[in-house]
Amino acid sequence: MATTPKAQAPAATQESTPPADTKTNVHLKLCDGNLSLTVMTKPSGDGKTGTFAVLQRSYKDKSGEFQNSQFLHVEDFLRGAELLRRAYLQLRQSVPVQPGN
Repeated sequence: MATTPKAQAPAATQESTPPADTKTNVHLKLCDGNLSLTVMTKPSGDGKTGTFAVLQRSYKDKSGEFQNSQFLHVEDFLRGAELLRRAYLQLRQSVPVQPGN
């Protein structure tokens, strides 16, 4: 029976801000301790603007350098949920509700 090589684990760290050429703009950034939530906007192909969020945890690696990860510990869940709730409320206040929504 042949064996297949093991898949590589995904990278644990990612930049919180995409490259500038994607025309993505940081709309809102909220922090709670080592957790941060970045809400960004990006124009879509149909002339509308898409809004999305990245929730990250910062930590120091073995060499003492700060890194960011999108992998959260169970202890981070409630704080992350609160950041998401606060961002939702701020976005709802800044964007008028349209009839039928």
